[in-house]
Amino acid sequence: MEVKDSDGAPDKKEPPLIEAFRPVGITSGLDAKTDKKMGVSPQLPMHGMREVQRAFSETSLRDLNNPTLMRDVPMPFSQGSMFDGQAGVYGQASVFRTPVFRSVSLGPVATAAGFVDPRIDESIIPKPNVQSFRAIQTKVAPPPEPPGGYLEKSTTFHTSIDPRVAMHHIGQILKELDVDFTEKPERYKYKCEVFSKGCRIPFWIQIFSHESKYAVEMQRRSGDCIEFSRIYSSFMRKCSECGICSMDLCPPFLQAPNVQEDMCFEMEEDQLEGTLKPLLEMAGSEYMDMKCSAVSAFCELSSGKSVADWTAKNIDDYLKLFEDLLKSEARESLWAAVSTVANLSIRKDLCEKFNSSSCVSSLVKMTQVDSAHVAREASRALKNIATFLGKDISVSANDIRPLLKSKDARVRQHAEALRETLRL
Repeated sequence: MEVKDSDGAPDKKEPPLIEAFRPVGITSGLDAKTDKKMGVSPQLPMHGMREVQRAFSETSLRDLNNPTLMRDVPMPFSQGSMFDGQAGVYGQASVFRTPVFRSVSLGPVATAAGFVDPRIDESIIPKPNVQSFRAIQTKVAPPPEPPGGYLEKSTTFHTSIDPRVAMHHIGQILKELDVDFTEKPERYKYKCEVFSKGCRIPFWIQIFSHESKYAVEMQRRSGDCIEFSRIYSSFMRKCSECGICSMDLCPPFLQAPNVQEDMCFEMEEDQLEGTLKPLLEMAGSEYMDMKCSAVSAFCELSSGKSVADWTAKNIDDYLKLFEDLLKSEARESLWAAVSTVANLSIRKDLCEKFNSSSCVSSLVKMTQVDSAHVAREASRALKNIATFLGKDISVSANDIRPLLKSKDARVRQHAEALRETLRL
C-alpha cells in the first residue's frame, strides 16, 4: 500500500528527512493505534509525517554546543499529535488544534538532517516611530479663542506665561480662597462657586488665546455683584503675587501686603438695635425671598464682635428663630443660617444656648448633607462650640467618625480639632 503525505506526494519515493534518526525506546500501544488509523505499516521505513513529528517532539531544548540558544519556533502540528501520539487528520476540524508556539533550540541531530530555523525576518516588521509617538503624547492643544471674540472687560487680564503653569497657580489660589471648584484642563477652565457671607456666587475662570497672548477671564454666573467684585479683587492680588499678572492691575486698596480679605463689620451701639432687629424680624417672614435676603445680610454682619455681643443679650428672643432657620428646607436660607451660627459661636453664653436647644443636633445632621458648604460650616460651628463647652457638647464619637473620612480637607480639619477637644 502506498502512503501519501499531506501534499499528495508518495511517501516511498521521497528520501529520508532524518538519516541518522532512530526512535528511542519501544513503540507504545498508542503509537500502534495511530499507525493503524493512518494506514501506516510498522515495517515501512520511518521517514514520513510521523517521523517529522517525532523529530520535533524529541528535539533537545538546548544545544550542547550553544546551551544558551533559545528560539521561538512555531509547531506545524497539532498539540495532540506531539504529546498523545494522535495525529490530526486533514479536513477534520474537531481534531485540528491551534498551533502552539514554544521556545525550542534545534539540536545537532535535527540540524544534520537539514532542518532550518524558521525564524521570522525582523527587518520586515514595521517599527513604530518612538519620537513621533512621544511628540503626539506630549502635544497639548492651545487655549481656545474667546467665543465671538467677546471678553468681560472689567474682570479679564492678559498674561504671557504658559497657560498650563497659569492653570496650576489658579488652582492653588482657589484653594487658598476657600472656593469650591471643578477643573476642566482640556478647556483651560474652572467652574467655581463660593458662599461668601452666606450668599452663593457661582462663576467661571477660563484662559483664552487672545492677541498673541493669553487672556484670563472670570465670569460671574449669578449672585451678588458687589461680593463678586471683592472675590475678583482678592483673586487678582493672589495672581500678582505668583507672577501671573502685574501688581498695577490690582485695585490700590488691595496692593498693601497685610490687607485682610474678610472684613468684619463693627457697628456703633446706637446702630445695633435699629439695624439687627429689623433683619431678624424679616428673617422670620413667610416670604422666601425676604427671608433669604435678611438672613444673608445678618450673616454678613455676624462676623463682627459687636453684633455677637448684641445677639447674646437678646438671644432668648431669637433662639426659636435660629432653631427654625437651621431646620429650613430652603437651601438659600440654610446656607446663610449655618454660617451665622458658626460666626456667633465665639461667646460661651451663646454656645451654651445653642447646645441646650436643638441647634447642635441640627448641626450634626447637616454634616451629612450633600452640600459641601453646609457640611463645612456645620463642622466649623461644632468645633467652635466644643472649644468653649468641651465634653459638655451634645456630640458623640459616632458623629465625628464620618467627618474624619470626608473628602473635604476643611471638614477633616474641623473634625480633627473637634476630636482633640473632646479627647475621643
